[in-house]
Amino acid sequence: MLTNLKRILLTQYIGAIITALVAVQGILAFIQVVILAISLPLQSHSSVIGQNRILSFDWNVVLLQAIRCAIHLAAAGLLVKWLYFDPNSPVPVPLPSDQDEPDQFSNEDHP
Repeated sequence: MLTNLKRILLTQYIGAIITALVAVQGILAFIQVVILAISLPLQSHSSVIGQNRILSFDWNVVLLQAIRCAIHLAAAGLLVKWLYFDPNSPVPVPLPSDQDEPDQFSNEDHP
């Protein structure tokens, strides 16, 4: 069953699309972590009295975003490893090129 699923994912390019979407989600989560880590300490709250009060750094939000980023990137990595780097499949050997046959794109009329 898994081999059929893998074959379908590889031949229909669905696997590449899914892997790219998961990787992009991980990258976006990483960007959110960076923006949160930069923006939260810079935010301040002005009160009616005029005193600026610095908001405390919310570690829960940053930690959850970092975990989300790690899960997405790990899932993308596992998909790539499972789909494209199978240790049981033989390594493809390049076929020897025949120099006797003319290339279909070469222009043989001009020496």
